[in-house]
Amino acid sequence: MEQGLLEKDSKVLLGEQYDLDRPLATGGAARLFLARQLSLDREVVVKILRSQLSNQPEFRERFIQEARLLAKLEHQNVVQVIDFGEQDGYYYIIMEYVRGGSVRDLIERAEKLPIDVALAIGYFVARGIDYVHQHQVLHLDVKPANILLTPAGVVKVADFGLARLIDQTGLNRDRRTPVGTPLYMSPEQVQGANLDARSDLFSFGSVLYQLLAQQSPFEGKDSDQVLRRILTCRVTSPSSLRPEIPLFVDDLVMGCLQRDRAQRYPDSGRLMADLHAALGKLAIHDPEERIRKYLSGPELYRAVLKKPAHFRSRVVAKGRRRAWLQVLLVMALAGLYLAAESYLLPLLASWSERLPF
Repeated sequence: MEQGLLEKDSKVLLGEQYDLDRPLATGGAARLFLARQLSLDREVVVKILRSQLSNQPEFRERFIQEARLLAKLEHQNVVQVIDFGEQDGYYYIIMEYVRGGSVRDLIERAEKLPIDVALAIGYFVARGIDYVHQHQVLHLDVKPANILLTPAGVVKVADFGLARLIDQTGLNRDRRTPVGTPLYMSPEQVQGANLDARSDLFSFGSVLYQLLAQQSPFEGKDSDQVLRRILTCRVTSPSSLRPEIPLFVDDLVMGCLQRDRAQRYPDSGRLMADLHAALGKLAIHDPEERIRKYLSGPELYRAVLKKPAHFRSRVVAKGRRRAWLQVLLVMALAGLYLAAESYLLPLLASWSERLPF
């Protein structure tokens, strides 16, 4: 069956109602196919566990767990599972098909995303993460490729292949090996330590940083260098690469990218509150509409951002510092002049009277 799935002209029917059309992507553990659900005449995505892994209990159980976890989640910003099944020893998950591509595709296409669009996408990603955390699920692989966009501006968190349930102590139950994608892993993921919801928030911070600054905070020449940089966690602020980014957005991103998780946002709810406040400060009242308008015509899109009285970007802060330095310089020169007029000139006049010529 697996060989047939790779043949362009082959027709495979899963569960008597899912007609496979064409492959979409191939991962280390599974393949994704576009298919048509015959009963409802709609396109869906089929995720099929690789044949060599279907026979291994560990991978098979993990795949089944992914289906069960996703089946419990129903939210606008989370990809929905439709069905799960097994046929001829092959396990598959049926999911909704999200048209529009991923955030990774968007970043690769765009020279620079508008700040409002980047924040709007980040807001909905955080909302999806907050929802799954409320349902005691850790995603553990938050990255641009796992964030999907519809043409209508809807953002959906996808691919829960590494997801785990949070136990009563808030720790991850499986601590045998590191999990995640190197560029977006948290320090505790790199170390193979116990994980909690703050690990997803670190990964989210890496994604938001990339949306704003057009590069990852931990880029390196290879995976080893990337992981070392994550462990040292010496990150320059997004505004150091893009000065027009407000400093309160800097604070939000850096609040996620702390090596010590005790210094990060304590939970996704607090992060959501600050993201909502940041959108409000910039007068972004309909973030989904901002995304939709940008996707419909990036070359024509013009961001409209309010600059409140307390607005500060690195450019504004630098300009204010320069202005204050100029004021201080003028005051210092004026002080020197007054000192000279009050003390130095009379002193010179007194000395000149004593001179014999």
